[in-house]
Amino acid sequence: MLTEYDLNEKKVNLPNVILSDPEFLKNKVLKGLDVVLGVFALLLSFFNIYLQNYPLAAVEVIMSMTCWFVYRKTQDHSISSTQAMLVPYFFVMIVLYGTYTTPLSNGLLLWSFTFPIIFYLLFGKQHGFYASLIIGGLQVINILNKDQIELYATTNISINFLLAYVSVWVVSHVYEMNRENVQDALRNLALKDSLTGANNRLSLKHIFEKKVKAAEDFSIVMLDIDLFKNVNDKHGHEAGDLVLVELTKTLIEVLSHEQVFRLGGDELALLIPKSKKAALSIMERVRETVEKQLIKYKEEIINLSFSAGISQWSPEKDLPVMLKEADECLYKAKSNGRNQIL
Repeated sequence: MLTEYDLNEKKVNLPNVILSDPEFLKNKVLKGLDVVLGVFALLLSFFNIYLQNYPLAAVEVIMSMTCWFVYRKTQDHSISSTQAMLVPYFFVMIVLYGTYTTPLSNGLLLWSFTFPIIFYLLFGKQHGFYASLIIGGLQVINILNKDQIELYATTNISINFLLAYVSVWVVSHVYEMNRENVQDALRNLALKDSLTGANNRLSLKHIFEKKVKAAEDFSIVMLDIDLFKNVNDKHGHEAGDLVLVELTKTLIEVLSHEQVFRLGGDELALLIPKSKKAALSIMERVRETVEKQLIKYKEEIINLSFSAGISQWSPEKDLPVMLKEADECLYKAKSNGRNQIL
């Protein structure tokens, strides 16, 4: 799953961390759960050894060892989805079995209220819903099967347990839904340019790394608007913003949203999954489309063109090198008379 990061270090960029590792926060929760349950299980095993309840002590030792195993796998960011389920479901089995075999007065049933919280936090909305439903149903069956207390008592306990359990379940479900929405909103804030809606530099860095890992052939295009300063000087910055928005919209329509990035000002980058020769052909079609575009601002018509430079990826090039190379080609294109691609 995730690489461990020290969030106390000022150099750590949390949005970048979460983007690079979507399971970052869930791994933090899993590690905390491993520590708490591992320590509790070990302490309880000593207590049960003292009481000469050796089978239960053995189960608790195994539980503690499982917690340690999962913690180490998480720490080494090498844990699989199946391994991540070991501790929560082991915990569930212990509580269910303990509720079935021991009197309700021992209070083991109360641990059930933690399950919706744990499963929603670790595995998300869908998994959390079905796990909570099944566990709650099994515990109600456990309560109703208690022969040593009267029927009306088990019914009352079942009703109260169910009401309390469903309350925790509903809160966990609503929390997870809102957490997902907030996370999506924060992700958009971290990855999108607020003016144009294009991807930003952080997003470019992330997608570039994915392309490099996949060893895919691609090119990066650096692009800026010809005589953009004149637009701002003549019509104002509101017109300049409109030009940026309309150009970005055109680029997204011709290419795709995943390929368009705004780096700042009128400087845009495009990531095209082709060689430089193929990217040049594509960009010529884009240039012709933009050149025909007329942008109406109040009573004025603004004509638009751009210059661009292209850099093709090779294994020895990182993102700064490619951006610099494309920027040098862009400078030559502007020096050669603008409205062209090199």
